[in-house]
Parts: sequence; C-alpha cells; structure tokens
Amino acid sequence: MNQPPDEPDIDIDLEIDKVSSLISAARRHLAEDKMVNLSALEGKVQALCGSITSAPGEDAERIIAAVKAVMDDLNQLAQEMTTQQIKFKGRAGEGDPGQAAKAYSKTDEKDS
Repeated sequence: MNQPPDEPDIDIDLEIDKVSSLISAARRHLAEDKMVNLSALEGKVQALCGSITSAPGEDAERIIAAVKAVMDDLNQLAQEMTTQQIKFKGRAGEGDPGQAAKAYSKTDEKDS
C-alpha cells in the first residue's frame, strides 16, 4: 500500500541541451577573447549523467549519440582553450617584462 512516489520524468534532451548550451557559450566567448566561466558545467554534467542512469533502455542508442556529440564539443572546447592559452602566453612574452614596474616607478618619481 505504501508505494514510493513516482520519480519525476527527467528530460534527458533538456539536460543535454543545457550542457551543450554552456559549451557553445564558452566557445563563443573564447572566439571573442573573453573570459570563460565553466563553473556551472560540472553540475550540469552531473545532472545529465544522473538522468542517463534512469533513462529507459530503448533510448540508449539516441542517448549514446547525443553524449558522443557533447564529448566532441567538450574536446573542441579544450583545444580552443589550449590555443587561446598559448596565444595569450605569446602576447605576455612580448615587450619588456619590467614595463609595468618602470611605468609605476616613473609615477612615483613625479609624485616626489
């Protein structure tokens, strides 16, 4: 008589869309040389994984294809982040490393 309440239907497609949307936004920001915040990604991936474990078996092929697409997007994001990191390291290496210190010391001398 005491049956556990039915678990709410988890929309795997919605969870996949959430993860894909975060990855797409991150890739857009990288392309625009903007900062990327991936803090929400871990939680969204965990929610997706949780929804997969409770999915009906007949959806397996469709889910596998969608997860592979997400993994491909994540790999592409990782490559783009590595490329950007290399690019910015190259920019940071240009010029005089003590340039900022020299600029501040000139300001200090003027104030004296």
